[in-house]
Amino acid sequence: MGAKYPAAFTDADGDPTDGAKSCRLRLPANFPVRLFWSVTVYDFDTASGLDNDQPFPSIDQMDKPAANADGSLDFYFGPRSPGEGKNYLATVPGNRFFVCLRLYGPAKAFFDQSWKPGDVEKVK
Repeated sequence: MGAKYPAAFTDADGDPTDGAKSCRLRLPANFPVRLFWSVTVYDFDTASGLDNDQPFPSIDQMDKPAANADGSLDFYFGPRSPGEGKNYLATVPGNRFFVCLRLYGPAKAFFDQSWKPGDVEKVK
């Protein structure tokens, strides 16, 4: 089955991720996995799960994240929540972080790139 772990260490503009700034990652509908997926934030310096005062530094399919009308999922990262009902992972001002999409049992659409995750984009 295997696993793949695409990660983002910079945003769509090429700027390093910054725990003081807010950003978003959009993932298209129909995740190409046979087993399990998750989106996780990690501490840039230690590569351990980000200590962000949330129970877990990740959101996965068992959390039943809120979907957009087209089935895509938006994940928000930053020092403040973008609001109730959003898929939000807290970051820590003054700390860099990186985002990892963990795909267990990746399917053909991941490998042929007919399904591609979006970039981490700054949110104003």
